Amino acid sequence: MRKLKLQKFKVKEKRNLLDRFIFWLSRKIKSHPKIINLNDGPMPEKYIILGNHNGAGGPFSYRAFLPFENYKFMSWGAYQMLENYFSRRRYLYKTFYVQKLHYGRIRSFIFSMLFATVSKTLYKMAGVLPVYYDTRVKYTLQYSMDCIEKNIPVLIFPEDAETGYKDYIERFFSGFITLSKVHYAKYGTDLPIFTAVYVRNPAKAKRKNKYKKIVIGKPMYLRELMQTRTRDEAAEAFRAYMNELYTEHNYK
Repeated sequence: MRKLKLQKFKVKEKRNLLDRFIFWLSRKIKSHPKIINLNDGPMPEKYIILGNHNGAGGPFSYRAFLPFENYKFMSWGAYQMLENYFSRRRYLYKTFYVQKLHYGRIRSFIFSMLFATVSKTLYKMAGVLPVYYDTRVKYTLQYSMDCIEKNIPVLIFPEDAETGYKDYIERFFSGFITLSKVHYAKYGTDLPIFTAVYVRNPAKAKRKNKYKKIVIGKPMYLRELMQTRTRDEAAEAFRAYMNELYTEHNYK
């Protein structure tokens, strides 16, 4: 049996000069979305935040523009993107470009070949922690709790994107619920879970920077939800709230 590899991981607590330059350049190149925070006052020290992908734009926009202190948070990401070049290229071609973004095979081949050369460096700079779907998932949970205990929030993209990224999300994976429950079992803290959406609607825009928004919803608490709901019903409550936020702010 092939031995499962485990990627080295380090909590990214601060950005170095190269990180700062790349993100400064990114914010200059990419149009700044309107930020709508439905919460009063500062964010808590420890929390989980859920986000939508909205194509390839969501993760980048969250990283560049979320108004958190020093933009300091870690994100769940596909473990393949932190492996060797061939693993990254294979994942980018087959899963990301063809399956999820529905690009043609030639375009996907070219994009995956090029992006795979720099993706590992960019992922590490962005503070991505590897998400595993086998026995190594315990490390994903442990890495995430290490971040939270250092007051570094964890951003998770829970949507099922097997058939592509969609505006209206049809199904949520419940890994974030496992993280919340494991954290509670160890530390006795019911973490607030915030829901955010990245919205872009070019059909309704007169100017480029008018149709992009990041909306940060109010927190929900898992133990409170699960007093009257099952695990699946709790995940459904978060999915419904994300779709509600997207629908409410898409056409304003």
